[in-house]
Amino acid sequence: MVRRMRLWGFVVLLVLLFAGGDYSSRARANDPTPLTTESADYCLQLQSLVGEALQKINAPPPPEVRSLSDEGGRLCRQGHLRGGIIRLRHALMMLHQASPSATQSP
Repeated sequence: MVRRMRLWGFVVLLVLLFAGGDYSSRARANDPTPLTTESADYCLQLQSLVGEALQKINAPPPPEVRSLSDEGGRLCRQGHLRGGIIRLRHALMMLHQASPSATQSP
């Protein structure tokens, strides 16, 4: 009896895992949000966005923004993509909060 219950529990778990995987892939196909990956190209894109935003603001950027931007770029160049991306995104968010017009696309 206990073996049957364990077997059924295992079967139900497998069905849920496979059904969940199918659902999530269908949901992603219908989701318009672009997926980003941890790539060197994405790091370069973020560095470019931060650089453009820094040029558009009228005042000196907060020191933390410059520090995050520099450190993020350094990490990306060293191959630490996740850490670099996190810092560059944080810098971009801080710039947006300081000057929303600086980070808007044309």
